[in-house]
Amino acid sequence: MISLRTTSAKVQVLASFAAISFVIGLVFRNVLIFASIPVLIYLGLLSLQSQPPGEITVQRLIEKAQLFEDDTSKVRLRTTNTSKRPISLVTVEDSVSEELENDNPAAFSFSLKPGESRDNFYSVKASTFGVFSLGPLRTRCEDSSGLNITKSLIKDYSMVVVLPKTTERLTHFKIRPRKTKPWPGEIVARTVGLGMDNYSIRQYIPGDTFRRINWRASAKTEDNLLLNEQTAELGADTIIVIDARHASNLISSSGDSLVKHSLRAAISISDKLLRDRNRVGLVTVGLDSDRIPPGYGRRQYNRLVLSLIRVKAGGVFTFENIPSYLKYFYPHLAQVVLISPLLDTEAFNASGEIARSGYELLILSPNPVDFSPAKTRNRENQRTLKISRDLALLARNTNLDYLRRAGALILDWRKDDPLDFILSRNIRAQTRHTELAMRRRIS
Repeated sequence: MISLRTTSAKVQVLASFAAISFVIGLVFRNVLIFASIPVLIYLGLLSLQSQPPGEITVQRLIEKAQLFEDDTSKVRLRTTNTSKRPISLVTVEDSVSEELENDNPAAFSFSLKPGESRDNFYSVKASTFGVFSLGPLRTRCEDSSGLNITKSLIKDYSMVVVLPKTTERLTHFKIRPRKTKPWPGEIVARTVGLGMDNYSIRQYIPGDTFRRINWRASAKTEDNLLLNEQTAELGADTIIVIDARHASNLISSSGDSLVKHSLRAAISISDKLLRDRNRVGLVTVGLDSDRIPPGYGRRQYNRLVLSLIRVKAGGVFTFENIPSYLKYFYPHLAQVVLISPLLDTEAFNASGEIARSGYELLILSPNPVDFSPAKTRNRENQRTLKISRDLALLARNTNLDYLRRAGALILDWRKDDPLDFILSRNIRAQTRHTELAMRRRIS
């Protein structure tokens, strides 16, 4: 806590007036010197009566430290006079982040008796998701005369975690990498194991479970029992890469951020992949870049969400280092999900390098054209804007074709399309992608 003792502005003005009147009266031998006498007497009586204000403590208590978007949380400020003297005027002000809207002002003025405590309340409303802080606290104590004022800065901070209100729950999104891991999952592998679909029939071996015996097929043989074998359903290691650089962030005319748009998609995708019993990791490239190794379970989902809501557009980390990072730390990774608008050559080159490195690369690319200014009043500008949008879409489609030839699976995500609808194309696109890859190997 940092404290500073001063005097009130009223006392300073009176003291200045008395000093100036006294000096002018002495210099010019004027009756103005007598005008300073009542003021000096008044200030003298104030100095005899005044006492330094007592000390106070302020404690902050938040009703909900974790809430969702558009939710409201109450904050209590408890101020206690720890001294044996009353305090005529106490002012307590709390610093609130801009993203947390507060209907009631977080500043209160009141008086305190010795040992008295007083509770003041205000509410905050989360306008967007993220991690925000409350604090520091500023206090101002003044005695009855107004001669002594104590200003304090209390470095007390409280974190408020705001989660996305609703993340789209995906049902049609599935990954089908060539590399799988030995634990159970939802990926249909080309091996025998635990699953739902029949793979083949083999002869019964002592020790096999009787539940898997195919009695109908066994009845057609003389002395042999035949056993059903299923296609294994396994899991995989997946890394989600988020492009949150300043160059990849656009703000639409309605105020929607492209980076926020991508983060919501990443939360939905990570939820679906973890529900399918895959291990999911995270790499974010932005102002608060983070690296989370692959894991599974609800605890891993909470780690991913807390890391994603901290991400902000900006940072100095270059996107070109991502392929080298993946090669060094995750050489046997099965699937890479890249969420990027692919606005610059740095993102295109890095994406192509990841695809050529042998990873199964799925690129979910929010279309940046949808985040450009929608309308203008001038007809000439409307025509120019339409031509610019068409040229930008043409150039973007050409660049996406280059990445498809490098082996990447790309989904062009328009702003108004639901995420589950876009990702449902992934199943059809994977089938075409696999057929083209087989043709290239044969040729």
